[in-house]
Amino acid sequence: MTMLHEYALDPIVLSNWPSFRYFYERFGVAHGRLISRFPKKWKRMVYEACGGCGDIERKRIEEKLRDIDAKLLPTGRSYDGNLVWLNNAEVQHRLQPFHAIIANENPKKVNEFLIADEIDENMPLWKVPREIQVPRKATDLAKCLAILLQNSTEIIFVDPHFRPYENRYNNALRHFVEMACLNSSKLKRLEYHLKENPAATAEFFKSECCSKIPALVPHGVEILFIRWRQKDGGESLHPRYVLTDRGGVRIEHGLDEGSEGETTDISLLDDALYRQRWADFQKATAAFEFVDEVVVKGIRKR
Repeated sequence: MTMLHEYALDPIVLSNWPSFRYFYERFGVAHGRLISRFPKKWKRMVYEACGGCGDIERKRIEEKLRDIDAKLLPTGRSYDGNLVWLNNAEVQHRLQPFHAIIANENPKKVNEFLIADEIDENMPLWKVPREIQVPRKATDLAKCLAILLQNSTEIIFVDPHFRPYENRYNNALRHFVEMACLNSSKLKRLEYHLKENPAATAEFFKSECCSKIPALVPHGVEILFIRWRQKDGGESLHPRYVLTDRGGVRIEHGLDEGSEGETTDISLLDDALYRQRWADFQKATAAFEFVDEVVVKGIRKR
């Protein structure tokens, strides 16, 4: 169960501006679709495929290619330079299936295949859910967000009611961070944002974080806990999110485990809402009043 789906997109499909714009606008975390960076030089192959474009059309494509990385999924899949892209995609699909292959033709009648100029918004392989129901278990929550967590460099967890002394939060946090650290070389920022609890003094909160959290986080990884309070007449801290530099999701019941049989709805954030919520939790543009922060360094053996 995942919120994000990997598509292999033949570079030749994007050899003109109308096609490029169509697919560019329909990929990204907000849409639940990511383009497989297959092969690693995929962007260069797209650019080379545009050799027949006019100067203006080629310039438009070139500009969009510069900021397409958030829509791409690095995979490390092998690629045989002696074969054409489509043959390589068919081989990789047999070894590790894509959600679908998108190309101009399907000579080998692969089932999970979309002909580029025949795509309809209601086709099952193209229409992916933006909201799903997930068991409120740490393993299920982490698996659902695996692709997002493993391929982001900045991650902000938001749950106003987080308590560092409650296992239901800590177990979920441990699984989220473990998933994020599978590609730890990419991870540059890890934060947890919550609402100030007036009953918990700064000293108590720091003590609880420093005594309970290090054993949950891989050795050497730092996580910053930030507490906020509502501004007079301002936004309240209620929704729960996982926000990253690539996009974000809203988790209805929270970033904690529930009782046996309970589920929560997880929804992909539209681009505009994601940008607003991302800004809400940056110190320079925060929608809330800063209270305090605690840095915790992990000691858990990897």
